[in-house]
Amino acid sequence: MSSLAKLLIIAATALLIFGAASTFLVAAGVVGALRAVAVTPARATEIANQIVDFTLPAGYADALHPDALHPNALHPGAVDIAGFKVVAFTGADGYSHIIVGQLPAGIRLAPETLEAQLREARNEPKHDRERLTVVGSMPAVIRGQDVTLTIGEGINHDGLRYRQLFGVFAGKGGQAGVAISAPVSTWDQAAVDALLLSLQ
Repeated sequence: MSSLAKLLIIAATALLIFGAASTFLVAAGVVGALRAVAVTPARATEIANQIVDFTLPAGYADALHPDALHPNALHPGAVDIAGFKVVAFTGADGYSHIIVGQLPAGIRLAPETLEAQLREARNEPKHDRERLTVVGSMPAVIRGQDVTLTIGEGINHDGLRYRQLFGVFAGKGGQAGVAISAPVSTWDQAAVDALLLSLQ
C-alpha cells in the first residue's frame, strides 16, 4: 500500500471518529512520519497557490535544480486531503524551509497549535520544536490582512542556531499559516521581506 493511500485511510478514519479538527492533527503527524508525500515542484506550487499566491525566493527556485547543495532540497513535500493542505519547500542548503498550510473552511485552531502542526508536518524533530524560544514579533500584511509574525530562535538537531517566523492569516480557502526558517548565520532578512510582500 502506498504512503498516500495509508495517509488517506488514517485521515478518513480520524474524520469519522474524532471530527475534522482532529483529522488535521492526525494527517499532519502522519505526513511528518512519512517526511511528507514527495511531489513534483509543479504540484507543490499548485497546492501552495490554493492557499496563497507567492513567489519563492531565488535560493528555493535554485533548489529545484539537480546541482542543489543538499539532496533534501530536491523534494518538496505536500499533502492535500479533504481541504487540509500543507506544502514544505526546502532551500538549497537543506536547512532553510518555507511551509504554508491551510485548514478547510469552518475549522480553526489556536495559532500555536497550527504552528506546531505545520512544523511537525515538515518532520522537524520534536526536541527542535521544544527548544524554540520566542524572541520577538514583527508586523506584516498578508492578503491585505494585518498579521503579527512570531519570531523564534533555537538550536536544531545539527547544532545550528536557527530562526523562524510564523504567522496565521485567512487563506484562500480557510485559516492558514506560514512558517519561514533558516540558520541565523545565513538568515537573509531582505529575502524574507520580499517573500512576505509577495504573499497575496
